[in-house]
Amino acid sequence: QLVGGLIQTRGAEGFEAAGRLHLERRHVDGTILRVDNYPHQRAVRVRSFPHHFHDGQDIQVKESSFGIVPEEVLTNFLAIIRDRFFH
Repeated sequence: QLVGGLIQTRGAEGFEAAGRLHLERRHVDGTILRVDNYPHQRAVRVRSFPHHFHDGQDIQVKESSFGIVPEEVLTNFLAIIRDRFFH
């Protein structure tokens, strides 16, 4: 079973430097899931700044509970995908 999206990674120096994990589903149902640590202006108010989570839309920014260690972030991001699309 496929999620119907594309998972992208970014961050040449590791997630701690400037990284993101992005599930692109706008072509399927208009949504995205992205965890990143770029200091977006819209993420300034979240407790975990600069770490944050775009949940459904670019403008929907939430606190990140994914961690900061790259392997932990990836594991937690994949768990969100599993829970939402493979339950």
